[in-house]
Amino acid sequence: MGFNAAQFLALGAPRREVVQFEGATIHLRELTVGERAEVLRVSQEEPVRLPLLLVRLCALDDAGAPMFAVEDEDKIANLRPGLIDTVAHAVMKLSGMTAEAKEKKD
Repeated sequence: MGFNAAQFLALGAPRREVVQFEGATIHLRELTVGERAEVLRVSQEEPVRLPLLLVRLCALDDAGAPMFAVEDEDKIANLRPGLIDTVAHAVMKLSGMTAEAKEKKD
């Protein structure tokens, strides 16, 4: 049985996950290939901005739409570190970018 472009693209849709933070359910998705390149660049050039970028790119509302836009990064920067770190770590793990996630692949 053949495998076509539409099937390939459907297979590559970002996975989704939920995380809990102080009783709140937060919906996330993994990074796309293009976003991953941006994340790698930011991690080298502006590492302090990395958690903000991960939250902005991958936090979703209940309907699955992006929760934040570029102009929301200042608002995200004013949130508690525990919340941002929880979400950023979950995104990195889901995207296969943590040591723990890389060990699972091997």
